[in-house]
Amino acid sequence: MEDYIVILSLWKRGQWLEEQLEIFKNQTLPPKEIWLCHGLNEENKHFLNSEIFEKFDKVITIEDGGSVFSRFEMAAVSKEKLFLVIDDDMFPTKNYMEKCLEFYSENQDCIIASSGRIFATRTSYFPNQTLGSVNYTSARQVHIGTNGWFLSRDSVNEMLTVHNKKYNNGEDVALSFINLKNRKVKTFVIEQNNKTNSDKYKHSRGVGEEALSHGSKHEEFYRQRNEILSYYFAGKF
Repeated sequence: MEDYIVILSLWKRGQWLEEQLEIFKNQTLPPKEIWLCHGLNEENKHFLNSEIFEKFDKVITIEDGGSVFSRFEMAAVSKEKLFLVIDDDMFPTKNYMEKCLEFYSENQDCIIASSGRIFATRTSYFPNQTLGSVNYTSARQVHIGTNGWFLSRDSVNEMLTVHNKKYNNGEDVALSFINLKNRKVKTFVIEQNNKTNSDKYKHSRGVGEEALSHGSKHEEFYRQRNEILSYYFAGKF
């Protein structure tokens, strides 16, 4: 199977960084390299110590104030072909990457998301059907993938070229909509079974003031999401 790169993000929840590193080192098909996308802020300095650095084959420092697009920009300038870009509160089970590679190989170019959304309305981020936290027996195509994306550099480049980064938000919406319309590349959430091959989402770790989508920032975050979603559903990009 092909090599792939994992791109992790160090936002303000570095207490889980070491656990993520161990998980990817111990995959049944481990990555060629693990890259860390982070800004040089005070919250990160404590975690960027020599002990943690020893777990990386390659570290790239980006001083960008925490843009959600920076981790994709890392993939865009690389010579590598396949990437897993994943949030800091996602903890895949041991053979998740093997399942991703198998599905990608069978379906050629696609986007495999850690979880996903199928929307009941075209104007609101809610209500929707969320996949990834339930068990089911086959892959499902979704409107957008969330929380983590196994994808090609071509898919990344298409999103970065077309999407208007008005907000530090909406990378998941743009990624799926742009690639489906312009490249006929679909987004899937693959078979979920929590005992064997599921991506494990520890929801309690994705809440609090550190998260872009929670706490005092919640209302504005989803206002922006609704605006971005409506734009892409209108298909005028």
